[in-house]
Amino acid sequence: MNTIRISRSCFVFLAAAGLAGSCAKRPEVVAEPPPKPVPAPVAQPEPPKPPDTGTELRDFQALLGRTVLHFDFDEAVLKPDDQHQLQNVAATMRSTAKTKIRIEGNCDERGTEEYNMALGYRRAAVAKKYLSDLGIDDTRVETISYGFNKPVDPRHNEEAWAANRRDDLASLGGQ
Repeated sequence: MNTIRISRSCFVFLAAAGLAGSCAKRPEVVAEPPPKPVPAPVAQPEPPKPPDTGTELRDFQALLGRTVLHFDFDEAVLKPDDQHQLQNVAATMRSTAKTKIRIEGNCDERGTEEYNMALGYRRAAVAKKYLSDLGIDDTRVETISYGFNKPVDPRHNEEAWAANRRDDLASLGGQ
């Protein structure tokens, strides 16, 4: 019996030693993830050059200064030439997204001050609506009426009155 115990003890000892020896001899294998593919470089477009906002603003202000809309007596209806002028203003406003303008309605001296103030507003409003119909956001267009208080021609005749029935456009800045 003693021999069996010794044999079993030796067997257990040798088995344990064999396992320990085999574990110590085996190199530990660690699987590394495959390298990530490197994307091919994408050609970056050159950043756009900042616009010369000073020149653009001066050009826009010059356009507005040349834009005068004329109306018939006691009317607030845009004529075809005036629509064409507003189309040019709208095109420029679309290309300079932050510009804002003021449309100033004016009348001749005939009629009461209250009537002419209301008529000046209607004239400015019709121009604003036309710009809105062309896609210009209403928040970029202000209107005001001066009635007969800002004549461009102070004379008292039909020629002067025709010149004074107008909308002027002015830049409120922005770029």
